[in-house]
Amino acid sequence: MRCRCKPGIYAGNTFDFNIIHHERGATVSTFINSAITNSGRLLIAKSYLGERMNFTRIVMGDGYLPEGISPRDMTDVVHAVVVVPITKMKINADETVIIGGVFSNADIQTEFFYRELALFAEGADGVEVLYCYGNAGDFAERITPMGGSAVIEKAIDIVTAIGTTDNVTATIIRTTTADAIAYNDSISGLGAESLQEAIEILARSGSDVLNIHMADTDAHGIRESLAAHNNSAESHTDLRVLLAELKSKVQRMEDMLVYNITGNPFMVTFEDLTGVVVSGVWNQTMARVEF
Repeated sequence: MRCRCKPGIYAGNTFDFNIIHHERGATVSTFINSAITNSGRLLIAKSYLGERMNFTRIVMGDGYLPEGISPRDMTDVVHAVVVVPITKMKINADETVIIGGVFSNADIQTEFFYRELALFAEGADGVEVLYCYGNAGDFAERITPMGGSAVIEKAIDIVTAIGTTDNVTATIIRTTTADAIAYNDSISGLGAESLQEAIEILARSGSDVLNIHMADTDAHGIRESLAAHNNSAESHTDLRVLLAELKSKVQRMEDMLVYNITGNPFMVTFEDLTGVVVSGVWNQTMARVEF
């Protein structure tokens, strides 16, 4: 199980038996003891049998791990301080799940040491149990209320095994802080520092994509359609008539110069049939007689 930090103006956690915290310019909790609890492992086993599993909440606490007790044996946090609502869930292909929540020190009145991190879940019976648990011991981070220090915002992503990806859900609660962090993520992910800069980057990107698309002559099947159009006997009628006239004039010149025709040369263009008697079907558009 691990809890990882989203980059930005807030902190996060990483835990997977060796838990590492990353927070710019601050000392953060390092969870030296963590595990999926026995109750969590039982839920995993039941999920293989088709029972549903629903993640319910994240809890931060300040209690020490009881002496002689391992994280796997824990059934609750020692001393809960803050309940962090779950704001996201993502199921991965490797039978793990990311459960995310957001903590802000605006929600607390008294400072505490961020020593415990827990994820709770319930099975088909609706009974909530401690699913996984981490404890930082003496490596806990000191969290002060917002009035006594700078604002602290932590995006907490807990990545934990779930056994099977079927029938896994979470109780999702939208929060203003979570929406703000998602907003900041969207902007910083574009390499921008402001909304206006993000808009400009998106505009340039969209323009580049459009230019590439417009330069592709086959983007809409134009190449094939153009070839079919050019090969059609019904296309470019005016050009075909002009070409026929030019060919006829060239042929007359060849007759006069090469074959020395000196009698009564004449030319019929079939643009109209005045004074002409023919057999066949007159194609007025193409100025020809078809047989």
